[in-house]
Amino acid sequence: MIADGPFAESKEAIGGYFYITVADENEAIEIAKQCPGLEYGSVVEVRPVADVCSIKERAEEYSARFAGARSLDRRLHPPPVDVDRSLA
Repeated sequence: MIADGPFAESKEAIGGYFYITVADENEAIEIAKQCPGLEYGSVVEVRPVADVCSIKERAEEYSARFAGARSLDRRLHPPPVDVDRSLA
């Protein structure tokens, strides 16, 4: 038996997405309303996408907030010096 792949034939399913930059959700909805497939029963979903991962954003805020404290801590408690014991 020969199969053309695990995918549905194009007459059964066609999909895709648009990634657009807009001022707000209302503008995105207005653009989505212009999709020609809507006349034939297609569904268009409008979803927001974050510019920056929220976890990365929080880490950067935390890092900036405590940068001064870390600098002071390094001066008061410098990291240990790695001693090459093979020379001893």
